[in-house]
Amino acid sequence: MYGYGYQYSAILKSGGGAAVGPVNSVAPVISGTAERGQTLSSTTGTWSGVGTITYAYQWKRDGSNISGATSATYLLLAADDNAFITCLVTATDSEGSRSKISNTLGPVLGLPLNLTAPVLSGTETIGEILSTTNGTWQGKETITFAYQWRRDLANISGATSNSYTLADADYQKTIDCVVTATNTFGSAAQDSNDSALIAGIAPSISGVPTFSGTESVGQTLTATAASTSGRPVPTRTWKWQRSDNGTSGWADISGATSITYLLDAADENKYVRVVQIETNAVGSTSANSAASGQISPAVLAMTWGTASGKNWGAASGINWG
Repeated sequence: MYGYGYQYSAILKSGGGAAVGPVNSVAPVISGTAERGQTLSSTTGTWSGVGTITYAYQWKRDGSNISGATSATYLLLAADDNAFITCLVTATDSEGSRSKISNTLGPVLGLPLNLTAPVLSGTETIGEILSTTNGTWQGKETITFAYQWRRDLANISGATSNSYTLADADYQKTIDCVVTATNTFGSAAQDSNDSALIAGIAPSISGVPTFSGTESVGQTLTATAASTSGRPVPTRTWKWQRSDNGTSGWADISGATSITYLLDAADENKYVRVVQIETNAVGSTSANSAASGQISPAVLAMTWGTASGKNWGAASGINWG
C-alpha cells in the first residue's frame, strides 16, 4: 500500500480497519561505497508511533528482494555488479507496521560493463590506418584495455594495438576490433562496428619500362620495370612486340613473355619493344617501352688459326688454306 510518498504495509485490526502504525518523517538512508566487496549500511529513518518501535530491513537489487539480506548492513556481491541497491525499512509499533524505502545507491561497480560500444574509424582502403575507441565502460577502477583486430571475424595475428594498417589480405573483407576491458574482478569484451568491404587501389605505372642489350639477331635483350603502385600488390607480366617501322603496327611476338628476349632471324631489320603489365584484383594497366633501333643481322664470330697452320677460319665455314 502506498501513501504520501512512502511505501508501507498495514496490519488490520480485528474490526477490519487499518492500523495507523508508525509514521515516517525522515526516510532511511543507505550509505557506503557502491562497489563489489564493500558493505552498505542503512539507518532506520525517523519515525513516530505508539509505544516501542522495532525495525526490520529488506535489501533490494534493482527493486527485487535479495534473499537473506535482512539486517541493517549488506555486503555487496558479484550478483550486484552494475545493479542499483535500496533498503526497505519496516517500522512496527503496538498499532501496526509501515515501511519506507531508502535512497538508491548504484550502479554497483564490479566486473567491467560496456555502456557504449567501441567505434572503428578511418579510410577503409588497403594501406590506410583504422583506429578504434575503447567505448564507454563502468566497473571498479582501474580498467585497462586490450585490442584484437579481426578479418571476417577471424583474429588477425599480431594486430593487438588500438590502430591497424590495412593489408592486402584485407581486400574485400570486413574488419572490426574486439576491445577487452579488465579490472581486478575479471574481463569483459565488446566488438566495434564493422567496416565496409575493404577497397583496393588499381595498379599504376610511373614512367615506362626500358630494356638493354645488343640489338642484333642472336643477342638477348633484358627489360627493366618502371615504378608501380597498387593494392593488393600487382602481379607483373611481360610481352615483347615487333614492328616493321618502329612506330605502328606493333604485334605480339609469340611466346615472348619473360623479362628477357632472344632476338631471332624474324627480327632482322625490324624493331622491337617490351610491354610491362601490372594486374591486381582491382584492375590492370600497362606501359610500353621506347622502340629499339632497327635490329641488325647476326654478327659473325671469326676464329683465326695459327699462322703456322694457315687455318684462317670463320663462322661461315670458309677455310683459308
